[in-house]
Amino acid sequence: MLKDIFSMIMGWLGLVLLSYGAWLLTPALGFACLGAALMAYSFLLARSNAYAKTKVDKG
Repeated sequence: MLKDIFSMIMGWLGLVLLSYGAWLLTPALGFACLGAALMAYSFLLARSNAYAKTKVDKG
């Protein structure tokens, strides 16, 4: 449990630092980088939930 929380915090921290570093180059790139990463995260989360739901439905 603690390992999962620590992993999630490190992932979000990495995302923030990547976005900030891109923003230092140009603000538009920082926003685009953060938006793309959040869209990818949302896609993976939805895919994971759909997989878990079909696994439960099949028995």
